[in-house]
Amino acid sequence: MINTGCLDKILSLVCTVFDAYSAVFFSRITDSKYILKSHFSLGDSISRDIEVDCGCGLVGWILKHDKPLRLNKFNREQSCLGYYEKGEENKIKAFMGCPLPEGRGVLCVDSKRTHHFSEKDLKILIQFADLIDLLDQKLCQASLEFKKILYYTYLKLAISLPKQSLRWDEFLKKLLKILQDASGFKYAFFVVRDELGKAFLVEGMNKEIEGIQVGEKYPMSTGLLGWVFNYGKDIIRSEHGKRDLCLLAGQDSRIEFRSFVCLPLKVNKKTRSVLVIADDEFKEIDSELEEFLYALKDYLSLFLEDLYFKNKAKG
Repeated sequence: MINTGCLDKILSLVCTVFDAYSAVFFSRITDSKYILKSHFSLGDSISRDIEVDCGCGLVGWILKHDKPLRLNKFNREQSCLGYYEKGEENKIKAFMGCPLPEGRGVLCVDSKRTHHFSEKDLKILIQFADLIDLLDQKLCQASLEFKKILYYTYLKLAISLPKQSLRWDEFLKKLLKILQDASGFKYAFFVVRDELGKAFLVEGMNKEIEGIQVGEKYPMSTGLLGWVFNYGKDIIRSEHGKRDLCLLAGQDSRIEFRSFVCLPLKVNKKTRSVLVIADDEFKEIDSELEEFLYALKDYLSLFLEDLYFKNKAKG
């Protein structure tokens, strides 16, 4: 999405062109919910971080029907803008808005003056909406290409670690730092199966995590990590709301994360370790991040399996 500063300047221009009182832009956050991304107003009564549902008020009507709307006699008893603080909306006398392509957002202007927004004005507003959408799509594509280059660079850093002849603890520390930097997650840790295969333990962490101790053993029946060891399947989870996402401990001392990824690393067809990133805040896990994590998982699985058979041949 275009940064807020750029949007603010565009909306300032929109206000000037239409001699409007306010211009607002709502951006989609879910299929049916939109948030005020940017605004420009001659006053200071627009509510911050306001959300609008499809079908609610005039802005919601535009989004639901995917049609532009122009009202020159604003009926305050039957219509609702929804983005002003209490009382300010009563002064608005004209309104005009149009959706972005494919429901990606909505651009609206209003006025306290009794002049009429014309059909020509509406066509110009639609052009501004198309401009915002075009800039957004171009920036999204540029951002996507940059992400791919960035993840490729981090992957190369990880692959280069074995060539540095590091001790295992040094290797693990650098690997987890790379994983933290690449993913943007707060925590990264490496979990291994014990020698008897009856429990697992955290072997390394990028930083201390309250309630988790390096070397402390947990039964294989414990939490989602136990499930990953038992079934050898990935878990990718990210929640907006608060969730009790129990990775390690039982109900008496559970660790809560809102976002995490668990990647089982198999050696000789058995899950010997799990690579984990986690955060106590919501983190978006997009397809580019997933692609990077799976590539890292495949590399580490091959590396650890090679290490396993080399050590077995020696001993």
